[in-house]
Amino acid sequence: MGIRDELLKTKLVSQEQLKGCSRQEVADLADSVGGRLPKAYEDFLLSMGHGAGKFLAGTDTFWPVLPLLRDAANRLLEESSAEPLTPSAFVLYMHQGYEFGYFLLDDGDDPAVYQYAEGWPAPQQVWGSFTDYMAEMLEHFSHAHSSRYVGR
Repeated sequence: MGIRDELLKTKLVSQEQLKGCSRQEVADLADSVGGRLPKAYEDFLLSMGHGAGKFLAGTDTFWPVLPLLRDAANRLLEESSAEPLTPSAFVLYMHQGYEFGYFLLDDGDDPAVYQYAEGWPAPQQVWGSFTDYMAEMLEHFSHAHSSRYVGR
């Protein structure tokens, strides 16, 4: 079962709130980074690349900001006197301008995800795969939204 199905299973997001990218948008994004995106990430884009209700709200991770995130991440690294991203790094999210995550385009169909936060000396691998990253985001989302109803 993929992240889309897991997200729908929570009943915190409806099918109508999942807005996927078109195949052409995914192809254009892939072309802009050298021709290929990891399959796990393509699946994410096709199922919810334009938005997913409140899931990941407050984090820049959806179309149309995706092509802008790399430059923003490199600015953050420069401000922190950290090394710039390697050419194969694809920034998949930026949160509030002080934290971002990326994967390496040459790291297979379900690449590890690295994170950097303002003030850190360097990015670090936090998740073993994009799937692991999405599973943790879903867990946080589910917990945050279900805990609001405890005791009512």
